Amino acid sequence: MATAAGLVALACGAAALADVAMSLGATEVEHSRNRAAEIRTLNQSNRVLMRSIFTLSTGRRQLAESDLPVAQAWEKVQAARTAICDHLDPRASKFAELRAVCAASVALHERLAPQIAAFDPPRRLIDPNTMHDAATLHARVNDLTGAIAQEAETLVGNMADEYREALLVLTVITGGFAAACLVLILLVGRASILHYEQSQKAGEARDLLEETIEALPAGVTLYDRNERLLMFNSAAVAAMPLLKRPGVLGITYEELARETARLDVGGGEPLLDTPEEWIRRFRSKGEPPMRQSVDGRWFEWSKKMSPHGRTVGLWVDITGIMRDFEERIQLTQRLDAEMARLRSIVESSGAMIVLVDRELTVIMANSGYTAVTGVAAADAVGRPLKEIVDCPLDPGVLERWLSGPFEPGRVEPVRFANQIHDRQGRQRLISVTATPVLGEGGLVNSIVFLGVDDTERRDAERALFDAVRLATVGEMAATVVHEIIQPLQVIDIARASAEQVLSDAMGEGVAPDSAFLQSKLARIASQVERAGRIAGELRAFVRGTAAEEATPFDPATAVHAAVELTRYATRQAGVTVSVSVAEGLPPVIGHVGRVEQVLVNLIVNARDAGGSAVEVSARPLLRDGHAFVQIAVEDTGPGIPSAILPQLFEAFVTTKPRGTGTGLGLRICRRIVEEMNGTITATNLAEGGARFEIVLPAAGET
Repeated sequence: MATAAGLVALACGAAALADVAMSLGATEVEHSRNRAAEIRTLNQSNRVLMRSIFTLSTGRRQLAESDLPVAQAWEKVQAARTAICDHLDPRASKFAELRAVCAASVALHERLAPQIAAFDPPRRLIDPNTMHDAATLHARVNDLTGAIAQEAETLVGNMADEYREALLVLTVITGGFAAACLVLILLVGRASILHYEQSQKAGEARDLLEETIEALPAGVTLYDRNERLLMFNSAAVAAMPLLKRPGVLGITYEELARETARLDVGGGEPLLDTPEEWIRRFRSKGEPPMRQSVDGRWFEWSKKMSPHGRTVGLWVDITGIMRDFEERIQLTQRLDAEMARLRSIVESSGAMIVLVDRELTVIMANSGYTAVTGVAAADAVGRPLKEIVDCPLDPGVLERWLSGPFEPGRVEPVRFANQIHDRQGRQRLISVTATPVLGEGGLVNSIVFLGVDDTERRDAERALFDAVRLATVGEMAATVVHEIIQPLQVIDIARASAEQVLSDAMGEGVAPDSAFLQSKLARIASQVERAGRIAGELRAFVRGTAAEEATPFDPATAVHAAVELTRYATRQAGVTVSVSVAEGLPPVIGHVGRVEQVLVNLIVNARDAGGSAVEVSARPLLRDGHAFVQIAVEDTGPGIPSAILPQLFEAFVTTKPRGTGTGLGLRICRRIVEEMNGTITATNLAEGGARFEIVLPAAGET
């Protein structure tokens, strides 16, 4: 009974298993048939669309009853394509072909959709190339429809045969070995579950590995022990276009190398290495070689042996790196050439050039600097500027530069004169231009000092100064004669008065009036002192100062002397000269005679301008915490023409009529002021007239 019950139970179980198996087979078959039906629907929709387009494009006005309007047929094609392509199963058969057809269909849709929307035969037809691609895609769908339908039918027959055989064997085994089969069924069931889970995991791992390898930016190839190609990803095709050919799997690396070399030579590309060299490297463990493909891209190829004797090849696209490297080399070469050219210009400029950073530390010095100072460039670099040369750059200017940021072109260079001793100990006059260099963010990151040796020119200009000064003396001759005649006349009158008093006293026999005589003698003494002072001022003005060292002096002395020397000339021209000198002017360093020469030149120019009054003033000035003396000469003339004003202090520029001015006076004035580290500027007054302003640093500020 137990055996019978067991057999009955086993028979029931066998029947249940058979029913389950049959139901699973039906589901599989139904799924395959549904997929085939969907493909047939897509194929039929494509055929109706193609027929409708062709019918209307050939000039026919009416469609057949079985045909649909183009727009409606197109909607059916899109619906059929969406039903297939939106539900692709990677585990289904013909998955790769279906995915390719879907990709081609999407690409064709992007081209065909706007053309169908604008389709209006015979004026607007579908592009022939697009029609050709649509027909090609239709043929592919047609072939795929037949293949899937045939596969579904074959699957039905195979599954039916296999299930019948399996059920027959199961029934026979169940009858003979009921108990064993029951245990076996339990074990197999458990094993099947485990195997299914492992298969699922293995499938997922395989899919993940395939996706990962396919997504790698590098090409991957796999060869067996016999060097035959087993697999490759799409990135490898970019490195070896030969892999696009069908049937390439299974060929050896040697065949690949020789065929690739043949293609390169045929495409006009030079071979960097022979195929034999590629094969040798493939079989050795040398350095990874680089190779350029026919499309110009560079790849680095490396390989590794697996534990099972297979060879894994890796192709890495290094085109960007190679191009960057090439461009960097070319850029470096151009930069080196530009630096060499710039260095040659700097070295052959004949000027002293020193480059310092924001902290005034020397970064570069040229040979011109070494030739004058005797300090080698290597010894100067890295040292503070003040240790190797005295540079009287205005601290206020430096502070303003370093405060930044500035817009390009908004920071101006400054110029000043500097006296240094060369390697022979001779004093040299250097005209220096300090130019700030803007870096990132508009901040000053370095300063270029360019010095030009102006010693010879200064000596020549000093000779010119003296010549101009002597010419000015000629102009002032009448003034000096008049100023000396006046005290002489006073002396003569005092003498006559004293002589008359003495004569009267002697005639009367009385003592002369001693108080009267004493006053006359005092008057004579004062007039002698006045005449001596005028002669001394003229002598100081005439005497050259080229060999004298600069010393501190009171600028008020130069102001009063210049006004005194020009008083007669201005009075004769009907010009009134007024003087305003503030108390407590600080001394300045220079030559008082040269400052007198500058002021005489400015006063004479103001007289010649045609105004009625000239005002000379001097006052102390505090700028950026530093003491200066400001001397100004203003007139009431017509002012300076705006076209001449920017070039007023250049040589041979004059506002006087032709033949009455050399154009050198103001140029000499600027040179004298700059040698004292001062500035001279000219402006027009709003109420009329011109203003010349001299600013000299106080002693101890230079």
